[in-house]
Amino acid sequence: LYSLVRVEVEAKTAKASSSCTNGLLWLTRAMDFLLELFRNLLEHQDWTMSQACSDSYAKTLKQWHGWFASSSFSVAMKLA
Repeated sequence: LYSLVRVEVEAKTAKASSSCTNGLLWLTRAMDFLLELFRNLLEHQDWTMSQACSDSYAKTLKQWHGWFASSSFSVAMKLA
């Protein structure tokens, strides 16, 4: 993985939306979200899944999402 990222950095393609580097970045962000979700489920057993997901999203992914993605997440949580 390190070699893939290094090649993309040297080629100045690491920030492209289809790069492996970008994929790894979003994979680690998704893992951060899941870790926070599991933490919330353990520590706040009285919360609904929607509450646990919303809190986890706010703490991990929201800062990286634009208006559309954040709004879509909020709508999805209201439908859940």
